[in-house]
This record gives sequence, structure tokens and C-alpha cells, in this order.
Amino acid sequence: MNWVDFGRSFLKFTSDHARHTPRLQVDALCTLRTAGGREARYALTSPCICETMYAPSDLVQRPSGVFRMIASTEEFMMLKDFAGAKADAREPRRVGEAMSTHDGKGSRVLRIEIDVAERGPGRRLEGYEEIREAILGNAPLNGRTTLREGRTEAVMDYPIRVCNVPHTQRAWQVDTGPVLMLQGAEGPGLTVARLTPGYLVYNAWDWAEGAMLCYATEGSGLPVARFSDVRRLAGRNEIFCAG
Repeated sequence: MNWVDFGRSFLKFTSDHARHTPRLQVDALCTLRTAGGREARYALTSPCICETMYAPSDLVQRPSGVFRMIASTEEFMMLKDFAGAKADAREPRRVGEAMSTHDGKGSRVLRIEIDVAERGPGRRLEGYEEIREAILGNAPLNGRTTLREGRTEAVMDYPIRVCNVPHTQRAWQVDTGPVLMLQGAEGPGLTVARLTPGYLVYNAWDWAEGAMLCYATEGSGLPVARFSDVRRLAGRNEIFCAG
């Protein structure tokens, strides 16, 4: 596995709304491989606050909301989670189609570029001693988790931002995110709609638990974004150290 430097990996998209190009850091990657041999890599961007562009004041939109994007170079999904859930949005689109905007005019996404900084092969950690040394030595770590959902294989690559090692037993535990997870079943819609942000927790090589973002209806009757879709996932976990 090539080492991904997530701190230097970016998604850029160009739209016709403000005639500009936003650059968003990549939080995680997910490569989907289907039984027919098709392969596509998707990126989950870091979140930002929903904003009005290049104005002299009132840059943060009201109600405030968090914007994220899941995208390949061919399709994308815009996620907006607002302080008032009524305006929440989860919109899968093809490149060339418009996404909704705060002013109601819409914004046509003309192009998406995903620049993944790969820095040569990473060193796979396999034993407790190696993992303990890497954690306590503040070594940068990446994870890869490979799962299968129906006829689709999902390979998730992500930085390990949070991990744990005890002092009284030979154990370790990863608890990290956001990662980009396969949530929905294969269907006629856009593939990007099957993906969602989530968190992964594991302390073994052959299974993990995932907490995935979903929109649950609560007492107000409105769908609210919560990491409430918790599942045990059979698959393969790998941990890599740079260099």
C-alpha cells in the first residue's frame, strides 16, 4: 500500500455559481470494486461552515450549517447539516448537474479534481510491539479496512487520528474517523448515494464496529443527522506507518 499523506490531499471543484474553485482537504478515501470489474475511488472532504462568498460581512449563513462533500471525478454528493434540521440536504448528483445553494439559484458543478498525495510504500504493522512503539512514539499512522457488501468490495483508507494502547495487557484499539463507509445496498441510483461518513472502532484484524451517519426522525418530526447506524462489520483491518 502506498502511504497517503492526507494532510496534503485535496479535492477541488469548479462551479458556475461564484466562478471560483474551492479547495477542501480530504479526510478519507473509499475505493469501490464491483463484480463487473468496475473500480471507482471516492473522497470525503473535511467539513466547513456554510458560507456566503466574498461578501464584506455576514459570511456565515443563518441558520449555520456544516458542509461536506463525497465525490469521485464523475459524481458527487453534497451533505449539509444545519442548526435547524429543516434545511438539511443530502444531494447526489453527476458532475455537470446543479446542487442547491443558500440563495436558491443553484450551482452547477463543472469539474471535480481529487489530488491524493502518495508518498511511496507504507510499512505494515503486524504485532503488538510494533503498534505500541508507533503509538507511544507519535508515529503517523494510516488504516485500511476492506469490507464486502453484496457484490461490492469497499476498501477504506484513512488516517488513524485516535488510537489507544494499555499498559497492563498486550492490546491496542483504533477509534478513528471520519472515514468514508459503504452504507446502502446496490441499486439503480448513483453509486455515491451509497456512501456516508462514519467512525471505525477495532482491536482485531478481522472485524470492526462502525457508527455511520444517518438521518433519524426525532420528536420534532424532522430528520436529524446522527451517527446512530452502528454495525459489526466482518472484514480485514490493516495499520500502516509512514516510511
